[in-house]
Amino acid sequence: MKYSNPFRFRGPASEDFIVGREKEKKQLLSIIKNSQSAVLYAPRRFGKTWLLEIVARESSRQKIVPIYFDLFPVSSAVHFIELYSTAIIKSFAKTSKDAQKFSRERFSFINPQIVLSGDNWLITYNWEKTKNAVERILPLILALPEEIAKKNNLKLAIIFDEFQEINRLNGEQWEREMRTVFQRHKKIAYIFSGSKTHLLINMFTDVRRPFYQSSAMISLSEISNDEWRNFISRKFKDSKISFNDAVIDQIIFLTGGHPYYTQLLCYFAWEVGFSKGKIVSEDVLQCFVESLENEDAYFMQLWDELPLIQKQLLIAIAKEGGKHLFSGDFMVANSLGPVSSIRLASMALSKQKGILDRKVKDEYKFTDPFFKLWVRREIIGFEE
Repeated sequence: MKYSNPFRFRGPASEDFIVGREKEKKQLLSIIKNSQSAVLYAPRRFGKTWLLEIVARESSRQKIVPIYFDLFPVSSAVHFIELYSTAIIKSFAKTSKDAQKFSRERFSFINPQIVLSGDNWLITYNWEKTKNAVERILPLILALPEEIAKKNNLKLAIIFDEFQEINRLNGEQWEREMRTVFQRHKKIAYIFSGSKTHLLINMFTDVRRPFYQSSAMISLSEISNDEWRNFISRKFKDSKISFNDAVIDQIIFLTGGHPYYTQLLCYFAWEVGFSKGKIVSEDVLQCFVESLENEDAYFMQLWDELPLIQKQLLIAIAKEGGKHLFSGDFMVANSLGPVSSIRLASMALSKQKGILDRKVKDEYKFTDPFFKLWVRREIIGFEE
């Protein structure tokens, strides 16, 4: 029998690689089935996008048309409108000619055009020759899914990934516009997802924001050790790899049960174990080093983009832990600047960048356990 590595840390989502997300999956499918809305939030690399892909496929089997739209690459208001309108029209237009015919009938005032790229296509608009073009077309584009659903007797599920990035466009003005339109939709489910959890949660829980209390809040929590033990053990057994329980516990301990890094370490460990027929503690440690090195380029880029005060704060937390950041003892011990600067740095690292998370009052932790280890090894020089 030919075996392939049963662990995945990137690539298309599959039920075979998802661990412990059955509850959240059922919640999202129920929200979509009943044309409601929900917020799904989790730190980066927690399996959020994988779960959304699986939910989208399952919704499609239930005759609900899913539209997945990632806001992370969107660079401007114009870019959003072109990409979002293309995604919506692609959900029902069979060909680019059908899309062009529909868009020209619907938005003739802005002269839509189809730009072809191989088998793919994008709708663009003549922005320069149309006065107040963005303001005129935005409400029409936002209303389009409900119009299509009613006309074709369909249900749609619109999944916005990294939805907090809407703040980079026109901020709360667009939030108000979206909320005004979305709340009238009866045949559309909306899933608002994101990894900058503080920003996203604030959009839906701050009484001053347009989306206040408009959606169910769903958090991807940590996966339990028992769920990881069962998953990893089954994959090793199915591949005829010999191991003991201590090896599984070692893997979970080293990764802290973080979804991405546990899959990554297991991927490397499986390669070694399958070649030898067994996996032992020394193999896991070597694979752990390889896993950390695998992320070196990503962590270096992340580090280089940080201002000095934020680097200094991360070094201090990696060395001392994240308790009592604003105490005089902590700042003196780590040669940090005034408390006002540290507060601003901690807010930027947690609320804006999602690198830190405040679990309890005045205690901050790295959201990415491997990034913390990388800072300790590569920046501070500790030998772990």
